[in-house]
Amino acid sequence: MKWRFGGRSSPGHQPELADEVLDHLEDGIVVLEGGVVSWLNPAATLMFPGVADAAGRPLLEMVREHRINALAAKALQRGQEEAAEVGLSISNRTLYVRAVPLNAGGLLLLFRDLTRFRHLETVRQQFVANLAHEMRTPLAGLDLAAQTLADELPAEGDARLFLNRLLQESRRLQSTVANLSQLAALDDEGVPVDRAPFDARALVEDNALKFTNEGEVVMRGRSEGNRVEIVVSDTGPGIPARDLPRVFERFYKADRSRGAKPGSGLGLSLARHLIELQGGTIIAESTPNIGTRMRIRLPRGSLTSA
Repeated sequence: MKWRFGGRSSPGHQPELADEVLDHLEDGIVVLEGGVVSWLNPAATLMFPGVADAAGRPLLEMVREHRINALAAKALQRGQEEAAEVGLSISNRTLYVRAVPLNAGGLLLLFRDLTRFRHLETVRQQFVANLAHEMRTPLAGLDLAAQTLADELPAEGDARLFLNRLLQESRRLQSTVANLSQLAALDDEGVPVDRAPFDARALVEDNALKFTNEGEVVMRGRSEGNRVEIVVSDTGPGIPARDLPRVFERFYKADRSRGAKPGSGLGLSLARHLIELQGGTIIAESTPNIGTRMRIRLPRGSLTSA
């Protein structure tokens, strides 16, 4: 094969350099020509043991996984890149596979091993779920004890002030633990989403209004073919441009210097999980000192099937 850099054939020692680079990549690379394997790098042979002599064989004989073979066929048929995450039953690995059509009917297959990443993700999810479960009871006991003491104290005084602060922080922690439990449940793809009517006004009053000291919060909805769009906009402080790409991350709170508002930084992450589970999307748009707009799009069926 001839490898190209910058759109030109590699002169001099560069073909050897290209081979050395490809040989040391951790990602597996396989090239198909005429429906059979024409080249693969060492990483690919490690991902699919026993295929060092795969050149000249059909792809399925090498990977022994029908989903990868189907992905390659789909990319060739459509003439466009296809990608998917595939679990290998034989080696118990998880691979991210990209199939990229080449000229003259060839196909480039890229394999990235996600096995360790998926294992760590599972460990993280289990830790969060266990932590939330273990914290629930002691926090409830702390809240009950503080509330009992507060009921016996005068309405004024330092002791009452400190107990009120303790109650406030205890309930904030309980809210965070409840959100963590919900996120842990949503991380489990087997958990169904229970759909039911709800009071949108109450939700806005409980959440969006606390970030809008002055001005207004407006919620609008409209139909777009087989989808519906819900837009919630405010005239609050807005979100700085540097923070906007991260607002859906867990525990991320934009621009803390603008004043501490109660919240765990989990709300938008929960919202995105729930919306994506129903086949929808959520987009944040914001201009500092003008306001923020959350744009939600959902399949119509996700609203009417409740």
